[in-house]
Amino acid sequence: MNLYYYTVASLPALRPKEKSPLTLDRLLEQASEFLTPQDFEILQSVNLIPTDSLVPFLQSWASWERGLRGQLAQLRAQRLGQTWQAPEGSPLFGWEDLARGALQKESPLEAEYFLDDLRWQYLDQSTWNEHFTLNWLMSYSLKLQILLRQDRFERELGKKNLEENYLKITSALAAGKESGELK
Repeated sequence: MNLYYYTVASLPALRPKEKSPLTLDRLLEQASEFLTPQDFEILQSVNLIPTDSLVPFLQSWASWERGLRGQLAQLRAQRLGQTWQAPEGSPLFGWEDLARGALQKESPLEAEYFLDDLRWQYLDQSTWNEHFTLNWLMSYSLKLQILLRQDRFERELGKKNLEENYLKITSALAAGKESGELK
């Protein structure tokens, strides 16, 4: 196992819900100087969107994230009176309370912050006893990606988009009822 004392020590601290102190490109630039080529390639592959990987840490992350997303999809479908079948191999056990907590938030923005807090906690728990390792750097990269994503949240624009989409959907539903297409 490679240890990356200098790389880790040179990175700024990340704190939930604060502005990101560096870009992902800057993180990768710094890491490229000290990581082995294989470890650097792995770090480059880290993404908030769960993907298949041979790296145990990323497998664990993907499983956890897919479970949370699957549970959210199932609860949203239930709210709409629909059924939803989890994709083959998707874990759903244990995420219901977490997903329900997100769906109880007053706004989509609050729900996103809630979900990001859950992700942050998971990453903290996954690397609590690992320092200066590739796993710690992968966790750091995921946390940085969470912050960079939050940096793009724009409250007023989101509210405007939500209102516009709501009007489109309700108008389409009303038009469908008038034409007899919806029963």
